Amino acid sequence: ALPNPLGSEASRRHASERRCAIARPRIQPATMPKRKQLAIDGFLQRKTRYGAWKERYFRTDGYSLRYYTENLNLIKANRIKAGHGPYKYQVVGAASEAVDLRGETWVRASEDDELVFVVHHQYRALEIRAPDAETRG
Repeated sequence: ALPNPLGSEASRRHASERRCAIARPRIQPATMPKRKQLAIDGFLQRKTRYGAWKERYFRTDGYSLRYYTENLNLIKANRIKAGHGPYKYQVVGAASEAVDLRGETWVRASEDDELVFVVHHQYRALEIRAPDAETRG
């Protein structure tokens, strides 16, 4: 019998899986390395569906990015002293939204404004703006 020039079904499937992995790499939670989780928090602006920029308090919590729209003055007033945990501010109230960063999520810089970046998550896009270049990092 002559060998199949296209290879076996298993090798074609394996090649297809390799192409998909190269096109859009994904890290499954079970394979993620165990390391200290990064704690980020601070005040940024989020673009509303009407095009206005509104200040919000953003915070990472495990694999979630949460933002808060209520009690911003109380959150600012409850600044935590350095060395008392990973965050700068004590949360007051419940988050307005939480984005699970483990799924179909990626971040890209805006082409129009260097202070703006977009967090794409599944079917949504959150436009976020830093108040200055130092805050954006």
